[in-house]
Amino acid sequence: MVRITKPIEERRKEIIDTARILFVNKGYDETAISDIATNINIASGLIYHYFKSKKLLFYAVIDEIVMEEAVLKEKIISECSGQAKECLKLLFAQKASHFEKYGKLLASFENDQTLICYVEKKKGASIESLIISLIDRGNKDGSWNCKYVKETTALILYGINGINEFNEPVLNDIISRILNANLESSI
Repeated sequence: MVRITKPIEERRKEIIDTARILFVNKGYDETAISDIATNINIASGLIYHYFKSKKLLFYAVIDEIVMEEAVLKEKIISECSGQAKECLKLLFAQKASHFEKYGKLLASFENDQTLICYVEKKKGASIESLIISLIDRGNKDGSWNCKYVKETTALILYGINGINEFNEPVLNDIISRILNANLESSI
């Protein structure tokens, strides 16, 4: 094997990108560090130089995905020219469609409470200010009348995950009640 030296950040990114592809296609449990190393033609030990464990590498992959999703959500909101309730509907439509693009990655941690908590905390922190501004926007444009913006934001960010199990009319009703709004068409 010919040794190719790369700058630290470039190599780190290469490892994360390769791990991400394998985690999405094979799942976390089915991906070995040696699989990642083989795919980028490096020694497994080099990966451990950057990440002390496979779980820490997985966290780095999650961090990257969460940041990409936050940028996408910001773009959706900034490009939405309608009322806040319309922007909220666009966010929920995007949320529903992103599950397919992560393949086996999401299933990799569905029974691991530590990973679930990590992901939810990262997701919430990445878009908290965005949701606050969206609720404020809705209060101003008449989409809803929400008195407790920060508390409602926390409920939406940290409570919405359990709501995924409900069908659209139930989800619509729950969000309408939380925001004290009338969202007649489905979210």
